[in-house]
Amino acid sequence: MIEISLKNVLFDRGVTLPGPASGKIIFSVRGHAGSGVKGEDVVCAAVSALAQTLVLSVGKIAGIGGSLEHGSGVLRMEIDPGSLTERQNTTLGILLESFLIGAGEIMKQHPSSVRIDCDKD
Repeated sequence: MIEISLKNVLFDRGVTLPGPASGKIIFSVRGHAGSGVKGEDVVCAAVSALAQTLVLSVGKIAGIGGSLEHGSGVLRMEIDPGSLTERQNTTLGILLESFLIGAGEIMKQHPSSVRIDCDKD
């Protein structure tokens, strides 16, 4: 199963990000869908494409740097909300919302392969 986790992010009719005094924003995708042969799993490929696009967009569109971990079956990014400008905060919210819309649709179609957890610690 692919587990998508967003810490210090709420998603309910839009994305809510923490203020500067809150903890880090953590985005992670872990695991494998197991819905196809390795290298041919369309669910894994779809979620991976969305996750990698999110990470690249956070850097290139929003101009936000963060701690990044990337390996087989794992993609994790940490962002310090205290270092964000108002524009970066808004852009990050839009990018995360777009990712969650896409990932949510994949989860609806493949509920046994994808799980999404958003929380605000």
